[in-house]
Amino acid sequence: MLALVTESMAGGSRSLEGIFGSAVSSHRELICNATDNGHYPETESSRPNNNGLEQRQAMSDNETNHVAGLATRWAMTTETIDTTASEIPRLRLLHGHSIPRLGLGTWPMLEDECEAAVCFAVQSGYRLIDTAFQYRNEEAVGRGIRTAGVPRSELFISSKFNKESHSIDGVQRAYDESLRKLGLDHLDMFMCHWPVPALGKYVDAWKGLVKLLEEGRVKAIGVSNFKPSHLKEIIDATGVVPDVNQIQLSPDIARTEPRAVHRLLGTVTEAWSPIGRSSGLRAHPMIIEIAQRLHKSPAQILLRWHVQQDVVPIPQASDPLWLTENLSVFDFSLSADEMAAMRQLDKGEGAARDSDLPENGH
Repeated sequence: MLALVTESMAGGSRSLEGIFGSAVSSHRELICNATDNGHYPETESSRPNNNGLEQRQAMSDNETNHVAGLATRWAMTTETIDTTASEIPRLRLLHGHSIPRLGLGTWPMLEDECEAAVCFAVQSGYRLIDTAFQYRNEEAVGRGIRTAGVPRSELFISSKFNKESHSIDGVQRAYDESLRKLGLDHLDMFMCHWPVPALGKYVDAWKGLVKLLEEGRVKAIGVSNFKPSHLKEIIDATGVVPDVNQIQLSPDIARTEPRAVHRLLGTVTEAWSPIGRSSGLRAHPMIIEIAQRLHKSPAQILLRWHVQQDVVPIPQASDPLWLTENLSVFDFSLSADEMAAMRQLDKGEGAARDSDLPENGH
């Protein structure tokens, strides 16, 4: 069932708060099973039905040989670390699917590096893998998924399309092309990468995603880098609320206003560059002090900050040690005082890339 905003929009422009109130009212039954803190640990009964598409993706002989070569590069590391991981908890999405609470971002990895990182990540316990047309690595991501040898039904694979596909039919073609490159028969989530307002077509792009969802071709639909005003426009036009909005987000770019909007809508916030983008967050004295006190790394402290607020971080890493470290954030918590201290790092909304500017977006 689509998550719809059914209240009439007649009578002129309405406030964002009014739109969000309608959305919350319409979605209440869809999200009422959440616990008070919004956690949705996955169980066998809550896993989406893949309609029989649970077989592993076939691995070709050529891919098998290639992986043997990659394994040589990684053998020393994989012999010295534990690559097993308990199941990552999930958050329930508006349209019935569930998303792992931490994933792997794959930009700017390419070719062998990307394939090896994805393969190792999946074998280590990652279940959410994020890619995009713009990253030019969908083929490598697909190879890594297949060579990892994990059933497709356990994975959550998402990709994003560019502004050239901002039309109803363009989204259908982009989806088919992503499936072809990834070597998959479906995606768990397909997303509009940037709104690119100067083009004036992101509402049509959203309508294309809604069409995919209505046809049952994809399990969840989302957007990336959309401001509250952009969300209002696509919801006004279709009555359908995004499952996810992926935005630039880290403790120093905390995005408190967009996250508040997402909570009202029932939209999950996903964070790109969650550890900070050339911001020196890992070297900040406050983060180092907290990490030393908890016997964790600075990156783990930064990722735990996200997870503890029901934000889904997708850190990029290719080093096996970092991949394993980033996944290990579910066995500790930050105190209320530590969370309050980290709020002082926020530089405000102006520190984020502005998706209304013509130079931002693709």
